[in-house]
Amino acid sequence: MAGQTIRIFLASSIELKTDREQFKIFIADENARLNSSDIFLEVVGFENFSNAISDAGLQAEYNKALCACDMAVFLIFSKVGVFTDQEFDAAMAAFKKNNAPKIWTYFKNEALYPELIKEEDIRSLFAFKKKLKDLMHYRTSYNNIDHLKYQFKVELDNKYPTLFANVQTAVVDPAESGPRSEVVNTETKRAYNEILSFRLFEAIRDKNERAKELFEIAEMNEVLWQNDIAYRKEAKAIIASAYGVLGVQLRKLMAIGAQDNAAEGQSTVLENQKNYITICHLTALRAMQLLCFTLLSKLWDEKNKGHHYEAGQVDMIRKFFNSPVEMPLAGYKKLLSTLLAMFDEKQLEYPIGELKNFAANMAPGTDFIAACDSLNGMSRSEYTEEDCKEAESSLTVMLENLSFLTNYTMESIKNVEYFGLRNIKQYYVHNYTALGCDENTTIDLVKQQDAPLNTYAVLLKNTRIAYQPKLNLFPFIIDANALAAEKGAKIYFYSSAGADGSLKYSFWEDRENFISITQSPDQSQAGFNASRSLDVITLFEDAQRAITGAEQQPS
Repeated sequence: MAGQTIRIFLASSIELKTDREQFKIFIADENARLNSSDIFLEVVGFENFSNAISDAGLQAEYNKALCACDMAVFLIFSKVGVFTDQEFDAAMAAFKKNNAPKIWTYFKNEALYPELIKEEDIRSLFAFKKKLKDLMHYRTSYNNIDHLKYQFKVELDNKYPTLFANVQTAVVDPAESGPRSEVVNTETKRAYNEILSFRLFEAIRDKNERAKELFEIAEMNEVLWQNDIAYRKEAKAIIASAYGVLGVQLRKLMAIGAQDNAAEGQSTVLENQKNYITICHLTALRAMQLLCFTLLSKLWDEKNKGHHYEAGQVDMIRKFFNSPVEMPLAGYKKLLSTLLAMFDEKQLEYPIGELKNFAANMAPGTDFIAACDSLNGMSRSEYTEEDCKEAESSLTVMLENLSFLTNYTMESIKNVEYFGLRNIKQYYVHNYTALGCDENTTIDLVKQQDAPLNTYAVLLKNTRIAYQPKLNLFPFIIDANALAAEKGAKIYFYSSAGADGSLKYSFWEDRENFISITQSPDQSQAGFNASRSLDVITLFEDAQRAITGAEQQPS
C-alpha cells in the first residue's frame, strides 16, 4: 500500500484556533515519522479553500471535501457553530452511506469564565451532546493539546495497524502523569472495554448508588473519571457488580482488557480476541435468557387466572420447552418479543417493571435488535480486532438498554428451617447464597424471615421496592450445589430438553459446560439424588402445562 494518502478533515469553531494549528503541526511531525513508509497524512480544513465565490456555496464545497476524506476530527469546546454542526451531519450521512469518513469528536476540558458564557453557545453545546448520545456516538475528552495528540496517535495506529507496522514508536499519555504514566507500544496496544465501561457507567450512574457516589466524588475533586486510572478501575468494578449475575461475564471482559497485547505472542493475542467475542456473546445470551426466564416464571404464577393466549404465542413457548438443542440469541430474541406481547395483551403485571414499555426496543431496525443480530451472527473460528470492536459496541448497546438490571439482585436458597417454640414468635431461617460479581458464591449466609420459601429456589428481587415479592426462577435457573446439599453456589441456566424427558443445563460462566438431569440416578450427570432430579423435571413439566395448557410434551 505504498504511496497511500490518508485524508483527515479537521473541524472546529474559531475559539480552538490554537489547537487546530497545533494539531496540524502534530500531523506534519507524523508525516516526517512516516516518510520512510511512503504514507502521507493530509489535513483538510477551511484553510484549504479559496474565498472565491462558488456556485454551490463555500460551505457546500467544504462538505463535499469532507465526504471524500478517510477520517473526520471535530474539536469542541464551549459552543458548536452552525457550520461545524452541518459538517458533522454531512460526515455522518457519508459514513452511513459509504462507511467513511470515520468520525472522532474531542471535547476540550478547560475552565470557562462565567462572564464569557453565552446562553446560545451553551444551548448549541448541549444540543450537540444530545445528538451524539442519540446517535450512540462515543465522544472523547482531552485536557490539553498533548493529550489530544496522544489520543489521536493511538487511533491512527489502531485504525491503520498494517500501514504503521514497521514504524516503531513509544508514547506516553500526558493525561496520566506521575506514577500513573507508562510507556506503551501502540503497535499492539488494544484498549478493550473503554467504550463499554464508559457508556455503561454513564447508563447506570443515576440508578446505582455506588456509581452515583463515585461520579460525585470525581466532580468534587475536579477529575474526569474516564481520564483517571484509579477512577476507571473503580468504575469497571461497579459496572460488573451492578449487572448482577451478568457481572461474572463482564469481569472476564475487564480481565482481558487489562492484558497488554504488547507482552503477548501472536497466538495469545488471537486467543484473547476469540475469548473476548465469545464472552460478549455469552453475556448477551445470558441477559436475554434472564429476561425470558423471569417472564416465564411470572406467567407460571398466573396459571390460576385462566388466561388464554394466541395459538402462535403458545406454540413459540412450547418450542422453547421442547427444543432438543439450546436456543441461540436469535431464538431468545423471538421468545422475548412473544412474551412481551402476551403481557401487554393481557395487561399482566411485569415482574421487572422496566419491561413494561420494552417492546418498543424489540421492533425491527432498532439499535437493540441490530446489536442482538450482530452478536448472533458472529460464529467463526477466527476473529479480528475489528470484530472485537463490533462485539464490544453491540454488547454495550444491549446492556445500555438493560441498565435497569442494576435495581435487581439474586440469591439461591439452600434450605429453610422453621422455629416455633412455645411463647416465642414463629420464624423461618433461610440459608442462602447471594449471587453476583461482588458476592462470594462459596459462602452460605443466614437470615431470619417471617415467611417460608421453596427450598432450592433461585430468587430475583427488586432492591428499590420494599416488600415486593421475590420471584422464583427455579427450575429455569438452578443451583446445582443447593440440590446436592453442598456449600456455595454453582448456577446453571436451562439449555434444552431430551426426547426421553431429560433436561440439559449449561453453566452460567461457560456455555460448553453442561449437566444432564434425568429421573434415573444411574444416567444423571448432575451429582444429586433422584428425588431432587425429579423435583427439577416435575416443576419444569408443570411450568409447561401451566403456560401452554399441554398435558404432555408433543411427540
